[in-house]
Amino acid sequence: MTRKKVKLAFITNDSARKATFKKRKKGLMKKVGELSTLCGIDACAIVYSPYDPLPEVWPSPMGVQRVLSKFRRMPELEQSKKMVNQESFLRQRIQKAKEQVKKQRKDNREKEMTQLMFQCLSAVAKIEENVQGSHGQGFDMNMDVMQKQHWFMNLMNSGDADETMPLGDLNHQNNFWPNPFFH
Repeated sequence: MTRKKVKLAFITNDSARKATFKKRKKGLMKKVGELSTLCGIDACAIVYSPYDPLPEVWPSPMGVQRVLSKFRRMPELEQSKKMVNQESFLRQRIQKAKEQVKKQRKDNREKEMTQLMFQCLSAVAKIEENVQGSHGQGFDMNMDVMQKQHWFMNLMNSGDADETMPLGDLNHQNNFWPNPFFH
């Protein structure tokens, strides 16, 4: 049988809240013990509750004293190095998400530029075929295919979209592009 999802909100019913507290406290203490055993680390837990006059400690009061004194002997910078509150935790998560988005945008740009490069190269090949077929002569391009690939790779790496495509002045020299969009 599966458990239903628990709504994380304050439990208003006193007896249900007390029962939940006892079960979860027991589970927390068990988890601290497992963490300490499995990973070979020094750990302790101190839980105060409104239901007991004294706090519950794990593994024992002396064990807690030993772990706390070890912690206090550390330099202050080391003590707070990995401490996070909710605000700093969320700030770290947001920064990580921003870095992932930036990386994904770069990857997407590389893929788009590669796709554009192949589309342009295939279009140039079709143009050359059409010109050779209709005029019976070769199509004189200012740059060969390798130069066009080099231009695309430079554009992709630098992200500089202000560069003009190195196909020469085709639309003005021989009216190759009759569409006004290309003029």
